[in-house]
Amino acid sequence: MRAAPLLLCVCALAAQATSPSLDDALKSVRRGNLQYFSQVKVVSGDLPVLVRYSHDANAAVRRESVILMATLGQDACGHITDALVDADADNRERAARILFRLCPRLAVNVEGGNAKLRESIRLGNASSYAFALLSRSAIDIDQQFVAAHLNKASSMVKAESWSRPVPLNVAATLAASVMNLPNGNAALSALLGEQRNAEFLATSISTTENRATLATLAPLLLDRRAVTSGVPSHSKARRRVCDVAADQFVAALHLEREVAPRKVEVYSDADLTQLHVRALALNP
Repeated sequence: MRAAPLLLCVCALAAQATSPSLDDALKSVRRGNLQYFSQVKVVSGDLPVLVRYSHDANAAVRRESVILMATLGQDACGHITDALVDADADNRERAARILFRLCPRLAVNVEGGNAKLRESIRLGNASSYAFALLSRSAIDIDQQFVAAHLNKASSMVKAESWSRPVPLNVAATLAASVMNLPNGNAALSALLGEQRNAEFLATSISTTENRATLATLAPLLLDRRAVTSGVPSHSKARRRVCDVAADQFVAALHLEREVAPRKVEVYSDADLTQLHVRALALNP
């Protein structure tokens, strides 16, 4: 009977010995070994270690450090902004996506966040979320920066890694509308006719709460063109731009109790008409 406590002790020590430390796991990434990460659990006290490795010479180590930092919540927001100006393009793009979802007030109250966003865009950040983040700002330098990109269509951006890319000026125009820049809504409305722009803007509706912007995007609820990217493999019916827009408007306006979200199906004409009326009514 005495052997049982001893056996438990030995098992505990064995588990401790085989469980990698955060430091060991991150060092292993330098050798191309990611197997330890499924066993690593980080806590707030690990933030200094993650911050140190987020500036490592190895791009993969920096990537994994930022991904782990994101699991710590909004306390990590300020540190993750450094990845916006990472030397690696994929790391910059990933940082913008993480920050948009994790840090709802990033462009307002994180020291240096705005400057890093502007620099990230100058470096060619391919994530449209960089502009979405910047659109939260109300300071002149950010508004001027967005306005300066309204005619720059030479580079492409996208929301998700699987999304269809659009010219950079499309994301900039959406940001201009959200920031209430002169002619921002008119310029945004002019973009709706082109298919790739319509698909991108339909997926971007829930990224803003600006009523005038949402009203400007209301025509997407009447767009019956079939979407060409991001269609769920288990979808039973071919989704249209209006269906994607409806998903987003239901989320943005919190209408789940009035209109059941379809996600992978198509919406009825009655639902689309109801949503269109609600969206148009948002125009101040």
